[in-house]
Amino acid sequence: MLQLPQRPETLTAARRGAACWAATLAIVALALALRAWIWPDEFGHPYLVYYVATAWIFYGCGLTQGCLAVALFAVAAYRVGPPLAGHWTLQTDRLAQTAAYVAFGLAFGIVLDRWRRTVAALRASEARLLDLYDNAPCGQHSIDAEGRFVNANALMLSWLGCGRDEVIGRLGPTDFCTPEGRAQFEAQFPALKSTGRLGPLELDLVSRDGTVRRVIVLASAVRDAAGRFVKSRSVLYDISDMHRLRSRMQQLNQEQEAMLDNDLVGIAKLREGIIVWKNKALARIFGYPHQQLLGQPALRLYPDEQAWQDFEAAAREPLAAGRHYRTQLPMRHHSGDLIWIDLSGVRLDGDAHEVLWMMADITPMKRYQEQVEHIAFHDALTGLPNRLLLSDRLLQALLQAGRVGRKVALCYLDLDGFKAVNDFHGHEAGDALLREVAQRLQRCVRGNDTVARIGGDEFVMLLPQIESRGECLAIVERVQGALAQPVALADGARVTVSASIGISFHPTHGSDPGTLLNLADAAMFEAKHAGTGLVRIHGLSAQSQAAD
Repeated sequence: MLQLPQRPETLTAARRGAACWAATLAIVALALALRAWIWPDEFGHPYLVYYVATAWIFYGCGLTQGCLAVALFAVAAYRVGPPLAGHWTLQTDRLAQTAAYVAFGLAFGIVLDRWRRTVAALRASEARLLDLYDNAPCGQHSIDAEGRFVNANALMLSWLGCGRDEVIGRLGPTDFCTPEGRAQFEAQFPALKSTGRLGPLELDLVSRDGTVRRVIVLASAVRDAAGRFVKSRSVLYDISDMHRLRSRMQQLNQEQEAMLDNDLVGIAKLREGIIVWKNKALARIFGYPHQQLLGQPALRLYPDEQAWQDFEAAAREPLAAGRHYRTQLPMRHHSGDLIWIDLSGVRLDGDAHEVLWMMADITPMKRYQEQVEHIAFHDALTGLPNRLLLSDRLLQALLQAGRVGRKVALCYLDLDGFKAVNDFHGHEAGDALLREVAQRLQRCVRGNDTVARIGGDEFVMLLPQIESRGECLAIVERVQGALAQPVALADGARVTVSASIGISFHPTHGSDPGTLLNLADAAMFEAKHAGTGLVRIHGLSAQSQAAD
């Protein structure tokens, strides 16, 4: 089959035409220069050269310029040739030859132009089909009855990592599958040949460089006139990303299930206050059988209805706004005991009808926290508040007294005779005596009063909301009477102690906690220097206090 040279597609039409005409003019010039040597007189004219030049113009520039070339070459054929009888003249035979050239040239040019157009259309159609096949967003191939490739598009070959000659007629899909994928394909291939359909089949495709690609395969059968299987039409889609995402989602679901169904954090889903789902940890925390809480109102887990309503009121606004709500509160165990729960919830839908609550039992932590706080704010020996807690309560008492217009009394006590007991009977006896003194002091004061030990044998009584100095002195008198009673020690001995007491008052002596404590301390030293078991009010002499 005649193969014409490819048209220079990279050139513009104008440049292509110029190139063709340049070649043609060169041919004509050559004919003129060498006509006597190439074409003797008996031959006549260089028509062969003209035919070649005309064909090139028709093929390179199209029908219009080809016709123009025929006209130009006709003039050249008529006007250029060996001289006859020594001069240029119009001759009948040359005119006939030229006319024959024109007729044949036009006919040949028209046929050549149509052939050129047909070839171009076929090439364009083939290019479009190859583009659709090779550049399709999926792998495509065909395999014969033996399972060997008979065709494959460019994307499929890139997945295999091989050239076309390496796989066509030589290898099949099973040569690029994992053992599991090979077993799947070999089990399904007979069904393709018998039923004409395969897939969707999901398997791993392994390229020559070891790259693993997850693909899904669909295929149909091509049969001959007798119904025999000829080849397959197979399409493969790369679902590697989707497979990784699906595997990750499965992993996340498993992790989520493990987290939700843990044995540490209780989780419950509430719909309009009713428990519609819960994990096993919730039943364990609250002491219920596994399924007993399903369908029950959450109110059942709260100490009482008021506690439930208070909790709902506090959580409503943040949950409605799409925020998390977290709090710590006491809830009711199945046994009736109160347990401390760290509770965190979030809304699940736009109407706030569904809420997911997570609950952790923090009862041991709360108990430990209470113990730590007690140690931090209480005297280890007597259990009384220490200086830190006393300062806090004194500050609160002063603030409250300022609002209600009441007095606050601060009584600083130092035991008389304690050192002798401690030295003679030992430290254990001294500790026992201090514990007994602490108990007697607490029995002498009111319910809202505070008795604190601030070190050694020194105690402070905080008396808030007193009406007068006399109310304070009445309490001090009870204290002196209680301390005057003998204390029995472990060794059988009986000892007696007293207390020197200094008193300061708010607002008479100031409003600063430190100032009041220092003034009461100074008054206590004044009483101690004057004797034992005495009471002194800051700013009053012994005579004024006695007269008062």
